[in-house]
Amino acid sequence: MGVASDMAKLMEIIIPTEQKLESLYKKQKFLYNKAKKFHLDKGKKIPLTLQKALEDINKQITDVAYSTNGRLNGIV
Repeated sequence: MGVASDMAKLMEIIIPTEQKLESLYKKQKFLYNKAKKFHLDKGKKIPLTLQKALEDINKQITDVAYSTNGRLNGIV
């Protein structure tokens, strides 16, 4: 197997994974911005449902990144 073949296999893994991560990052950013509003408003706590949603998205990002066997790292 040559370098081109290895690169093609790598791209088969990376491109779909990056697309999944991009979708998850959009959701993560949306939830983060909602949570930030609570944090900036003194005296208000971030609702548990929002905290849980962020935890779930972060777990999904970690799982997707883990599925690449170290080829990609997720940012949580």
